[in-house]
Amino acid sequence: MSPYFSATELRRSSFGDRALVTETNALPAVVSATGRAAVSSTVGAADRALGRSGVSTSANPRRPSSAGRRSATRRVVGVVGVLALGELVTRFGITDPQYVPYVSTVLKRMFELCVDVRFLSQTADTIQAWLIGLGLSVVVGVALGFAIGSNRFLDKSFRALFDFIRPIPSVALIPLGLLVLGQGLQLKIALIVYAAAWPVLYNVVSAIRSIDRVQHDTARVFRIGRVARFVHVFLPSTLPNLATGIRVASPIALVLAISVEMLGGSRSGLGVWILDANTGAGRADLVFAGTAIAGLLGASSNWILATVERRLLPWHPSYRTEAAR
Repeated sequence: MSPYFSATELRRSSFGDRALVTETNALPAVVSATGRAAVSSTVGAADRALGRSGVSTSANPRRPSSAGRRSATRRVVGVVGVLALGELVTRFGITDPQYVPYVSTVLKRMFELCVDVRFLSQTADTIQAWLIGLGLSVVVGVALGFAIGSNRFLDKSFRALFDFIRPIPSVALIPLGLLVLGQGLQLKIALIVYAAAWPVLYNVVSAIRSIDRVQHDTARVFRIGRVARFVHVFLPSTLPNLATGIRVASPIALVLAISVEMLGGSRSGLGVWILDANTGAGRADLVFAGTAIAGLLGASSNWILATVERRLLPWHPSYRTEAAR
């Protein structure tokens, strides 16, 4: 038997705690059975000492359930408190119920709308444009972000153009969009992509520029190809920023979808339904209910994205700090 052995050492990098695998072959050491037993005994004693001192040796500490329940309770109390305050403001006559209806009435209308086929159909049209536009925004933002973030020439070439285009309000482009694309789904998707791609783009660019130079040099020394470098270096480094960009882009996409429906002459959608409820008799309770449901859609999307991010990125410092509390 050879007096040398091969070992695979897993080290966690300083950026993102990703596991970088480096192979160390032919280590000049002879480990006897007695030596292995001694090392194993020492490691076991260290683990027991850490356990007695209250230090967790688990790689993924779980957040205590009591802390999660306290956080959820605070959120519920906050929502209930705001709703109760709104109800009291109207009950005491501070506001006119004709224009600011009772909170209880709005909640009742919301439950009724959840089983209204016409309302659900209109809302589905908005959700369709919202999701398609958000998906395309992520694709465009990631593609441009990786291209610009990894190429200084492209960055300098397009920086002035982006600085000029980015401040233009999306709703200001509705008349131009009507002339070019007309009414319908295409207009909503185009304006959503225009507005929602910026957070994704700039977050990806920022993440690529913040990658530790040592990681680039290590990949180059080990002759890692471009595809493998993208998968093992660029992609893990940009995931936290990309997740943040998507969470920021999601409500922007929803706002643009509803705004274009209201201002762009759309024939269907949640924005159109809210406008119709405000015309004629001026049903303020339906307007508030429809608006509140739009808010629930945005809040639900944020909760879903945050949950997915927490599942996919448990190694991120923000979630490790949160779990340690």
